[in-house]
Amino acid sequence: MKTSLTTLLAALALTAAASAASSEKICASIKSDGYTPDQIVEACSNVIRDADYPGVKAGAYYNRGNAYFDKKDWDNAISDYDHALGLRPNYPSAMLNRGIAKKHKGDNAGGDADIAAAKAMKPGN
Repeated sequence: MKTSLTTLLAALALTAAASAASSEKICASIKSDGYTPDQIVEACSNVIRDADYPGVKAGAYYNRGNAYFDKKDWDNAISDYDHALGLRPNYPSAMLNRGIAKKHKGDNAGGDADIAAAKAMKPGN
């Protein structure tokens, strides 16, 4: 009985690890990889929930924001870019995309400010 329980627990651990790896792969993908924005949103939500490192969470928020952007869901896209920038303040891609999303939403001044700030950032810092 003890061996069966140990085997079951090991199998569950492997399944969870495989699922996490799959979510990370899908979250890091783009539409041209064959995943829908909804699949990317779900996968990135799993990564955000499970990630231990702020850099991983920032990337997942950014990627999920991009999926919302593709869906023209500007409010959720902006919110996710805000979260990404909160975790990684010098994130030019997130700042730029937030600016573009703001402009799509009609906030031209806010969008222009974000785009200018993105251009002023040094990538990788």
